[in-house]
Amino acid sequence: MADADWANLARLARERRNRLLLSQEDVASRGGPSTATQRLIEHGHADSYKPRTFAELEKALQLHPGSIRSALDGGPFFPAEAPAPASPDPPRYADPLLQRVYDAAEGLSEQDRHTLAALAERLRGGSNGRDERRA
Repeated sequence: MADADWANLARLARERRNRLLLSQEDVASRGGPSTATQRLIEHGHADSYKPRTFAELEKALQLHPGSIRSALDGGPFFPAEAPAPASPDPPRYADPLLQRVYDAAEGLSEQDRHTLAALAERLRGGSNGRDERRA
């Protein structure tokens, strides 16, 4: 998550909490992260968290799953009161090794997953892996 947009996440988390008229204590009491963790997130003093922490924050802030990942990729949050964002079907690779590499990289951004699969293909002596994706 070296390229993650922690400042975007900080801004969006603080704005969402304020929009819901919640204190950090309220968020924690709704099953969200501790106030100390929220403070770190909202001030951009973070570089990694467990997926569970993100899931707890999404639930407490009434966000669709994947909202934190979207924010870290520079995108918006997806409030629960709005329709869930459409998720495209994940790419499928003809080569079982490439598919396993892609699937194992679940926490990475889509671009990083493709880069990892392309690297695996190059290590195998092939092209770039994206050429062999199945429909």
